[in-house]
Amino acid sequence: MTPRLPTRSTAHAPAATGHRAFDVLRGRGRAATLLISALTAILTAVLVLAGERPGLGQTLAASAQVEVPVLGDNLDRAKTRAIHEAQVQCLEKALEALVAPEWRTAYDRELKRHILPRLDRYLSSFRTTRAEPSTDRTRYVAAITAELARVPLAEDLREMQLPVLGDPKRGLRVLVAENDPILSDPQLRQDVLAPLQARLELLNFQVSGTTAVTREQAALLHEPGDVPRRTEFLKRLRAEADLFLQFRPGVPGAAVAPARDTTVSAILFHGELGGILGTFDSHAPGAPPARPRDFVTGLAGALAAQLQPTSIQPFSAFAAAAALLDLRIVGLRSIAEEEAFGAAFFRRSSPFARFTLARIETGAVVYRGTYAANRQSAERELQGRAFGQFRVTQVNWIDTTLELLVQNTAAAEHRELDLFPPDGRQANVQDTLQAFLSRDNTPDLGDPVYAEHEDNGWLDRANALAFNAPIYGVVDARADSDFYVAEALADGETVEIVWARLERTNLLPVLRLYDEHGQPVRTVVPRLLSRISYKVPEGQHTFYLEVADRFGFIQGESGGYLKFPYLLTVRRQSPR
Repeated sequence: MTPRLPTRSTAHAPAATGHRAFDVLRGRGRAATLLISALTAILTAVLVLAGERPGLGQTLAASAQVEVPVLGDNLDRAKTRAIHEAQVQCLEKALEALVAPEWRTAYDRELKRHILPRLDRYLSSFRTTRAEPSTDRTRYVAAITAELARVPLAEDLREMQLPVLGDPKRGLRVLVAENDPILSDPQLRQDVLAPLQARLELLNFQVSGTTAVTREQAALLHEPGDVPRRTEFLKRLRAEADLFLQFRPGVPGAAVAPARDTTVSAILFHGELGGILGTFDSHAPGAPPARPRDFVTGLAGALAAQLQPTSIQPFSAFAAAAALLDLRIVGLRSIAEEEAFGAAFFRRSSPFARFTLARIETGAVVYRGTYAANRQSAERELQGRAFGQFRVTQVNWIDTTLELLVQNTAAAEHRELDLFPPDGRQANVQDTLQAFLSRDNTPDLGDPVYAEHEDNGWLDRANALAFNAPIYGVVDARADSDFYVAEALADGETVEIVWARLERTNLLPVLRLYDEHGQPVRTVVPRLLSRISYKVPEGQHTFYLEVADRFGFIQGESGGYLKFPYLLTVRRQSPR
């Protein structure tokens, strides 16, 4: 018998169709839910990037009621003034939700000057709940409820460096020297940290712990000269910020001498980049008493009072936010090298493209500009990188200065001096030499045998000196420099440099001596005639000599006599 296949009853078809329709709607509901979740995540990320914490309302609700006098029986003007005063009071209440009472009191004048006048920037909406004059028409009462935008208000408070309530706290680690005379005592350390911790929390720092550092590490932190080592040490601590505390006890009976006061000092560092965010100190006369608890607590309280928002440099100065930066280049040995490095380094696509020359120091050139890239990535990208013939060998962040140590990888091209026979000289040059050499006080320089060979304006193109022979040279502009190199000298050998200026000048001649590594070792401002003795350092066999104007191109001057011809002889004497 063939089994009968079951048949579907048409009575259940609509129900089945209804289930399918419900499944479709439920699937669309899941898609809508996922879409809303994704949009919420994107909005949350945007708020986090804007500096706002998710979960905090983007508007601040406030209400206020004010009463103002009616002037000249003008009720319309009184109403406008009353509503405005109520709006200002709502803004002040919004500030109460964002700024701790201590900072509102301390910075009341700044808030009234910078925040209250910008009411329209923050006021999203308001509703008037009451607006009426008194029965005798001498007073006007207005009451409103207002919504104020939290994001721009919080941004402006942060620009004023005021901590915003609700912002995430930065982790801070306290560092103390293991041999500190006060802080090595656990009880006294707690007495010092108590007022500091309360103050730091108001500044949106959260103390995560205390670390004892060695004497050498403490010296590194207290004397912030070796910035690269300090930065490397702070990086290893893995804290957003570090506060180094140090006590220096005074001397008994020396209360009159401030230098012998008991001092507690604090230096706040950016943990990742090593920059100094603030330095503070407090002192009291004489040495701590035998039971120093009250003495120490008083010092710590005075130190905590100095921790103000505007006395701490904002983290944005050390992060990716644009900030004014000094770029210090060390290792360039001449103006020509500075120009060559600048052409290769300051390209249009570089974050330093708009930097300009700020000043020239001994052994360094400083540029200044606004830097908007990330500091840590810059350190990684610049270390070891080549720019034309120069290579960056070391990168140091020193607070708001980026220091690059560069090395010229091009081989030196020392040039031989030119022969200088009398019949090949210009008539005015020959006249100048004859007039100088005919004087009674002329040293035994003699008629020059050689002349400088241009272009010798930097170390790696210095003219090779011929010893014991007079050399004629001319510095013909403020920016001109003549470099010479003395080679194949013996250890400890002493040479005599005889130099004479042949004509009057409005420039200020200067002689600079460099060791064989191009490092400056001596600067001499010569007289009309000068004799200079120079001893070659142990282990070296070369030195460089520069003849130039003392101020170079930085202090340009117009007018005549902006050059000077000179005679030069380098005489070898016997080794030591």
